[in-house]
Amino acid sequence: IHMWLVWILSAGARHFVESSPTEDSPLSGFLIRYQDFTVNPEFEEISKSKTAASIIRELSGQLSREDFRKLLYCTLTGIQIIVRGPSDRALELLYALSSMLPKSCRRIKVGAEEYRDNNECNFL
Repeated sequence: IHMWLVWILSAGARHFVESSPTEDSPLSGFLIRYQDFTVNPEFEEISKSKTAASIIRELSGQLSREDFRKLLYCTLTGIQIIVRGPSDRALELLYALSSMLPKSCRRIKVGAEEYRDNNECNFL
C-alpha cells in the first residue's frame, strides 16, 4: 500500500496545476485553521474494535487491484467518494478511508439523503 500511495502523491505532484479559487469567499480557506476537527462520534465505537489498517486490508482483498488503486487515488486527491450499503459496514469504510487524510482535509457527511457538492464533503 505504501508504494501505491507514494506513486499517487508523486504522480499528482507532476501534474499540479494552480488555478483561481472556486469559492466565493476568499476567507474560507483561511478559516479552516480555526475549525474544530473532532472525531466523528459514529467512529468512536469502530476505532475501539478495529484498526483502520485492518479495514483497508480487508477492502483490498475484496476489490480488484485496479479498483483498490482507484479508491486510494480518489481518497488521496480529494475526489468525492460515495459509500452505500449496510450502515455498519459503510461507517467502517468511511472511518478507514478518512483516517488516511489529515483531520483538516476530512469532510464527511454520514447518512446523507441527497447528493452534496464536492466542495462540501469528500466522503458521503
